[in-house]
Amino acid sequence: MDTTIFRGVELQTVPQQIANAIKEVIYEGKLQPGESVAKQEELAQTFGVSRPTIREALKILNREQVIMPNPNKESGYVIANFHPDNAMTNVRDTIILSLTFQTMTLLDLFHVRQMLEIPCAGLAAERRTAKDLERLREYLPMIDLESRSTREIIELDLSFHLILAESTHNPLAIMLIRALTTAYMRFIPELQRVDKASIVADLPEVFEAIEDQDVERAKLQMQHHMSNFVNFYDAHERSFTHVHHP
Repeated sequence: MDTTIFRGVELQTVPQQIANAIKEVIYEGKLQPGESVAKQEELAQTFGVSRPTIREALKILNREQVIMPNPNKESGYVIANFHPDNAMTNVRDTIILSLTFQTMTLLDLFHVRQMLEIPCAGLAAERRTAKDLERLREYLPMIDLESRSTREIIELDLSFHLILAESTHNPLAIMLIRALTTAYMRFIPELQRVDKASIVADLPEVFEAIEDQDVERAKLQMQHHMSNFVNFYDAHERSFTHVHHP
């Protein structure tokens, strides 16, 4: 066997392995948010390593916001409460870096948005409240398109999509769409050549379907609305080769 194939393979350090083992226990529900993490000397004995190694493993978990310093003691850690905003930030940053270094295109990002947001339109139609409808109506960017900048219209459109996600009342859907949309907003300068009318095309029909609680029509109209960007991208693909931060 040619052992050179193993060159460049990233090996995990002992602290990383221990951190992963502790995470697995947390993911299995054997440790709950707010519970104290075992003392360093106990963990060192359990894993058969030194206390400095355990200390480094705990630092890794703290950086990843899996554990946090015990607020009631001068030392020690407790299992952190999961907050969707933390996960949203990680997803958003990964997307932005991938776009920046061109391991992902805006079209890749948009296809994922389609996969999530079309079904979410149906779920929003099923679950929306009267207050949700008021917020959606407020962000329908249909008035005075000519007097608004393209950037403003794009921002209003993305705000509509975010409120629609919130109208599903599904925390995971909200977190994922918020991350995707927030990343997408960073690249508005690349999108300002899009025709203003096409940005908001079919949005009134999406709103009406949600208002009528027509699940299938809401999904269909969202599909029509989001296909406008794909058509624009196909026509201007070369100009999207390089993505820049604003």
